[in-house]
Parts: sequence; structure tokens; C-alpha cells
Amino acid sequence: MKILILDIETAPLLGFVWNPWEVTMAPGQMQTDYFILTWAAKWRGEDAIYSDALEPAESRKQDDKRIVKSLGKLIKGADMVLAHNLDRFDLKRINTRLLFHQLKPIPPVGQLDTLKMAKRSFGVTYNRLDYLGEFLGLGKKFKVEFDLWERCYFGEQKAFDEMLAYNVEDVRLLERVFEFILPYVKRMPRLVDPQYNEEEACTTCGSHNLMKRGFYRTNVSLFQRFECKDCGRYCKYRRSEKLKFATSPL
Repeated sequence: MKILILDIETAPLLGFVWNPWEVTMAPGQMQTDYFILTWAAKWRGEDAIYSDALEPAESRKQDDKRIVKSLGKLIKGADMVLAHNLDRFDLKRINTRLLFHQLKPIPPVGQLDTLKMAKRSFGVTYNRLDYLGEFLGLGKKFKVEFDLWERCYFGEQKAFDEMLAYNVEDVRLLERVFEFILPYVKRMPRLVDPQYNEEEACTTCGSHNLMKRGFYRTNVSLFQRFECKDCGRYCKYRRSEKLKFATSPL
């Protein structure tokens, strides 16, 4: 399947608050809403990076229509989208900006959220992408300060160059983390479509280099369990006297 790995950076809200510890802001206190500053993406297994950023004049007008349109067009070619905190942040923000500009919606796509994967499958102390990358020895995010978002907000070109580099590195780190944790993650969807009805192939990488590893049982069914000798993932193959089905994810 075509998996698009992406990350977006958004501008902060601008508004008035009565004290620095206030955690809510009424609509009347907000001066400007969030908008997308930059995005970066790549197809899983390919080297090329795709990205877009606001022009300084666009940022000063909070006009992200051009780059939201280019990102939506890219997503339309994906079978699945992968991001860290995809469900609660990236996808909702993208959909909101498409709605705001009355652009064509993106189609339903499979969702792969590494934040949910980490929370569901592991007990790492922190589930932030930066911490996961360091914990696994895969690198860290670029160190930046809040003023980078402020400088972008007010339309500084150098800031956008720095933000785009930060955004691109996040995508590369995200892919490294995803590939590293993939064999260990529970309840993964199928990432490879079967070529024919009774194919015995890894549902993650498509390899036929499978080894039988016992059985997976439910209250009503018995499944042959396989270990992929290439990527390490497990999958199952349902067998009965009358029916056979292709391998499916565990």
C-alpha cells in the first residue's frame, strides 16, 4: 500500500488573557486562529521529500490556502497516512483548513498513528516522538525555541527556511521510529494486499519467507501463526477442512 508519512507545523493562536496561567480563552479574546505554516511528507520506502511553506506575505495575512491545497492533493494519492498524533492533531487540522477554504475534501484513508501505537503496545516513559527517537537510538528532533513559530507568524523568510528543515527532519525521524517499532506493535492493519486469495505472505512487508510459529486461538476459530523472517512481524492464516483464507494481521 502507498503510505504517506507526514508532519505539519501550525501557527499558534493569538489572543488576550488575564494571567499567564489561564488555560481557556473565550472566542472574544482570540484575535487570530491557527493556520498551517509548513508541511513535509514522504512516501514510505522512498527517499524523496515533498514539502511546502507559506510565503512571508501569506503568513502575515494568515492565508494558508495554497499549501493546504497542495497537501490535500498529495494525500489523495495515499492508501494510508502516517503521523505522530495523527488522529487528534494532524488530520483534524488538515481537515479543518480544507473546510475553512472550501477546498475539495480528502478521501477516506487508512490511519497509522505512532503515538497510539506507542501507548497501546509499550510502557515507554514518554511517548513524544523526540523521546522515542532518543530512547531507540534513532536520533532526536532539531532543537528549536518558540520564537521560531513567532518569527514565522510575522513573516520572516529565514524563519520559514528553518521551520521547513525542522519539519523535514521530523518526517525522517518519524519513519525511522515507525520501521523500528513495527515488529513489536500490536493490532496493526494490513499494509500489503494479497496478490491472490490463498496467498501465504507477510501482511506487513509482503515477504513469503514465513516460518510457522504455533497457533492463534479464539473461542470459535483456530489460526496457523507465522513469523516473518524478513521484518519480524507475526501474521495468521485461517485453516479449516473446507475453507482457506489469505494471511491476515495479528
